[in-house]
Amino acid sequence: MKYSSLSIPVALALASVAQAQSQFEPFDPVHSGDYPKDVAAADLDGDGDLDLVAALRSPPRLAVLRKTLGGKFESPVYEPVVGARDIGGIAAADLDGDGRPDVAVLGHDTNDLWVFHNLGNAHLVQIARIPLGAGPKELEANDLDGDGDLDFVAINELSNSLSVVINDGSGFFSARPEIPIGITPKGLAVGCFSFTRGLLRLGDLAIAEHDSHSIHVIHNIGNATFVTAAVLSVPGNSHPEGLVVRDFDNDGLEDVAACYSGATTNRVAIFYREGASFSAPVLYNIGSEHPTHMVADDFDRDGRLDLAFVSPTSLHVTLVRQRDLRDFEWSGMWDIAGPGSDHLVSGDFDASGYPDIVATNDLGNTLTVLYNTLSNPLSYCYGAPNSVGLGATLETSGAPSVSGNFVLYVQGAPPAKLGTFLYGPTAAITPYRSGYLCIAPPIARLGGPIATFDDGTTKYALDFSCAPVGCGEAAITAGSAWNFQFWYRDTLPTGGATSNFTNGVRAIFLP
Repeated sequence: MKYSSLSIPVALALASVAQAQSQFEPFDPVHSGDYPKDVAAADLDGDGDLDLVAALRSPPRLAVLRKTLGGKFESPVYEPVVGARDIGGIAAADLDGDGRPDVAVLGHDTNDLWVFHNLGNAHLVQIARIPLGAGPKELEANDLDGDGDLDFVAINELSNSLSVVINDGSGFFSARPEIPIGITPKGLAVGCFSFTRGLLRLGDLAIAEHDSHSIHVIHNIGNATFVTAAVLSVPGNSHPEGLVVRDFDNDGLEDVAACYSGATTNRVAIFYREGASFSAPVLYNIGSEHPTHMVADDFDRDGRLDLAFVSPTSLHVTLVRQRDLRDFEWSGMWDIAGPGSDHLVSGDFDASGYPDIVATNDLGNTLTVLYNTLSNPLSYCYGAPNSVGLGATLETSGAPSVSGNFVLYVQGAPPAKLGTFLYGPTAAITPYRSGYLCIAPPIARLGGPIATFDDGTTKYALDFSCAPVGCGEAAITAGSAWNFQFWYRDTLPTGGATSNFTNGVRAIFLP
C-alpha cells in the first residue's frame, strides 16, 4: 500500500511541545563487581532477551548479567581476563556466524585485545589475545574488509593511533599496522559516509581527537584501507569526547554528533551531512557538565533519534529529545548510583517497547538501570476545541498487539460529520486548519471516510489480516511504533466550514 497524500503545506510552523515525552523510573542499581568501566548489551543466552556484559577493572574480568523476566538481572557470573591489568572498551557481536554474540574487550595497560567465544547459554571462553597500540580506549566491531564477518577497530589514546584487527571468520584475528591519527583520541564511531559504495557498506570511521580539538572522518576505500575524508574542527577551548554516528535528520545520510568537555560544557555538537560534506556544527544544550559518553536512541518512539549522556563528574543521566528534525530540547535528568560513571548503553530490557538505559558506576561497583516508564499506548499532542465543546479525543481499547484486538475510539466530535482515521510512523505537533496535525508525513489512511454517530463518537478496529495495516509499505508489524489520529469536518462559530483533529495516540505493537 502507498501512503495517502494529504493536502498539507510543507512549511508549517511547529507548535511547542507542552512537556517532554520521555521519562525513567528511579534508578535500580545492579551489583556488577568491582570497578565496571564499560558495558555492552546483547542476547548472550539465546532466550530472546537482552543481557549485559561489563568490563571490570579490578580484578580484570568480565561480568555477565543475564536478564530475568520483567527486566531484572541475575547475579553476575565472572570470566577472568588472563594477563590483563586494566580493561575497558567492550563489544558484543557474532564473530563466527553461529548466531551467538561473542565478546571482545580492550586491555588499556597491556595494550591488547582479548576475544571470548560464546559457547552458548552465555558461557564465554577466551580464544585470542591480539597486540594493539598504547592505551587502547574505545572498541567497535564492523565488517571493515567486506568479507561478511565482523572485524575490530580501536583507538589508542596514548600512542595517538588507530588499530584495525581483521577477522578471518574461523577464530583467527590479525592486527594491521597502526594508523597515526590526532592527539589523545577518546571517541570512536563507525558509519558510512561515502557515496561510491554500491550495495557494500564498508565501515567508515569518525574519531574524537580530544587534544587536537577535531573530529577526524576517515573513509574505508576497501579491504580496511583508510584515507582521511574530513577534519571537523571544534573550538580550541573545548575537547570532543563521546561520539555517535547516526542519521539524525532522516535524510538518508549519516551525521556525526560529539559531546564537548572543557570551556563549552553542557553542549553537544551535531555535524549534519549535506551532500558529500558536513555542515558547521550545530550546538544544543544538554544540561550536563563534562559529558564523556552518549548513546542515540528513539527513547519516546516518535520516529526521531534522541541523545542520552553520562558524566563522571555528576551522578546523572541526561536526555536531550529531538522534538522535530534538527530541533533538540533538554528533556530531563535522572539520578544514577555513581560515582565515576562514564559509559552507558541503551536497549529494551523489560520488553515494554521503549528503550531503557544502563550506566556504569565505576567507583560504585554497580550498574544503574533506568527503566523507561512511558505508557503504551501513549496519548500525545492536542485535540483543539471544536464546535461542540473542548475538542474530540482519541482513546483505545485492547492490547497493542498484532495478534490482539486493538480498537480506536473517538469521543467529543461533532455529530454526523465525515472523518478519517490516520496513521504514520513519525509524530508531530503541527498547527493545521482548526487543530493540530499530530503525525508527520508520510501519512496513511485507515480505510475510507466514516461518519460520526449522533453522539459524536466513532471507532475503528484494526484488522491485521488484510490491508491497510497487515501488509504493504505501511504494514504494522511486531516491534513497530505507530501514531494514530482522527481527522473530521467541523463548523466554525461564524458558520464557515473547516476541519479539526483529535489528539494523537502512539502505540508500540507487541507480538
